Amino acid sequence: MQLAYEAFQHQQNVNIGLIPTLIEQNNQLIKINYEQNAQINELLIQLSEDDPEPKTVHKNLDD
Repeated sequence: MQLAYEAFQHQQNVNIGLIPTLIEQNNQLIKINYEQNAQINELLIQLSEDDPEPKTVHKNLDD
């Protein structure tokens, strides 16, 4: 029983040690996502400037 508890404690210590690395990876992914969203927004702006008639998102049920 003691051996199982020690193994559990060791696993918890290893997991806690990974937290800074996981936070850094998460921050990098957030930055990448932010940059991609900025690029998508820029493309959408360009598309809307090129289109003389803006399209509506909603479609009438009678059509």
